[in-house]
Amino acid sequence: MFKKYANLFKDLKIAYAPYSKDFLGPGDRRRFCFFARELGIKFDQFEKGKDYDLVIFSSTSDLNCIDKLKQKKSKIVLDLVDSYLIKTPLHKDLIRYIGRSYLQKRFKNVFLPIKYTNYLKKYISKADAIVCSTEKQLQEIKRFNPNVHIILDNMDDDIIQLKKNFSSQKNKINIMWEGLPSNIYQLKELNTVLNNLGKTIDINLHVLTDLESYRFFSRFYKIKTQNIIDSISLKINVYLYQWNSIALSSIASICDFGIIPVDQKSQFTLGKPENKLILLWKLGLPVFTSKTDAYSRVMQSAGLENMICENQMDWEESIKAFIKLKPAEKFSISESSKVFANERFNKKFLISLWMKLFSSILD
Repeated sequence: MFKKYANLFKDLKIAYAPYSKDFLGPGDRRRFCFFARELGIKFDQFEKGKDYDLVIFSSTSDLNCIDKLKQKKSKIVLDLVDSYLIKTPLHKDLIRYIGRSYLQKRFKNVFLPIKYTNYLKKYISKADAIVCSTEKQLQEIKRFNPNVHIILDNMDDDIIQLKKNFSSQKNKINIMWEGLPSNIYQLKELNTVLNNLGKTIDINLHVLTDLESYRFFSRFYKIKTQNIIDSISLKINVYLYQWNSIALSSIASICDFGIIPVDQKSQFTLGKPENKLILLWKLGLPVFTSKTDAYSRVMQSAGLENMICENQMDWEESIKAFIKLKPAEKFSISESSKVFANERFNKKFLISLWMKLFSSILD
């Protein structure tokens, strides 16, 4: 349907600076790489010193390269998935700049006491267009660049549609948590709730993530995910799975609902978009979430604001109420949320947003 728009890119030398070396990280495959694949757009992996007509930088890229590219009239798009411009503690702001400078082999910069947010603002103002993921981000970024576009992730390619099942036993529930290992600590928000419920209900918590990860900058201090889970002190059944699309859809099909607890003390996590909620809905899972701007807005739009939890009492009472629902009522929530997600956040809509972005700088 959108192939005709590929002509806009036909004669351009395009490069992309990815989040992951193999282009398989979620920030790659669900964002620009998805758009390029759907339209058949050819691009190279960005290399320093080479000339390009158009370069798409991820937020973890070496943005210093933008200076020379702009001198040669290259068009620059900067993809900022996370809320980096929020109020950040000074030590974290400095460490983030130092760490990324080291990984980018700009060793002189390691000794410069510069805030990462200031570094980012500099290149936001130099880019031709910015991609972000929330309205709050957009308003902040617009202070430095007027051409900002909200585009969420394409989840459809990670989903295999399977028959949905709910637990048939009254005193047994299967719960799913999905995400990066670095976010598992947020389950601490619910350890008291789940442990209390586990005294009278057989709870199985299914965790889908990577079995190993690095604590710092995706490069340093390897840790096992099981050790992170053990530190949370959950007294329920916890099952850990290596994340892949088959496991994702299979486990979702046998779970009663998904949970997205959010660290209420972290402005960074509170500023994240609704991507995870949309993914779980597309899998057919009813979802309980902590209260954030993005989750509250989307939950209210879907008529499911009663599944937003502001405190531990909310979480416990909401889960108890869900368990008491009849199977037909659970299926109704499952289907309505899936329909909402598929209608509002489908490939056609996302491609149109990417086209709007590129048209704003290439037409």
